[in-house]
Amino acid sequence: MQRLFCAIVSCVFAVSVFATGTPFLGSWDLNPTKSKFDPSGPKIQSQTIKYYIENGVFKSSVTIDGSPSAHPTVYDGKEHEYGGTSALRPTHIIPTAKENTLETVFKRDGKKIGTRKNTLSPDGRTMTVTSEGTKADGSPYKSVLVFDKQ
Repeated sequence: MQRLFCAIVSCVFAVSVFATGTPFLGSWDLNPTKSKFDPSGPKIQSQTIKYYIENGVFKSSVTIDGSPSAHPTVYDGKEHEYGGTSALRPTHIIPTAKENTLETVFKRDGKKIGTRKNTLSPDGRTMTVTSEGTKADGSPYKSVLVFDKQ
């Protein structure tokens, strides 16, 4: 029992250390000239991602063309229902955070249909978001979006 307690405390400590020290915190704006949009994906004019800590939990919210998403993404490694917008039309996501990388697995009907990987440049001022997978109609999807830290 004591080992289990120690393991749980260690995990909580590791998550809280990451969350308070993550270089993603803050606001990021889409740089459309450096981005490569999937031709079949949504036509985005502007996008802002805000990463923040709420009640000790690392989260993000997205605003696309002035419209905020209804649900934040929670980076806790657990599966969550997906309430955002995506060309992949997932029903669930599993977001995880590791140092300078955020990874999200997209699922539909219990099956993995895609991934999104957010990576930071060495200076921490640029974030590249690579999304790829299979859309609901079976066609492939890939975009590489570049964001600048504000």
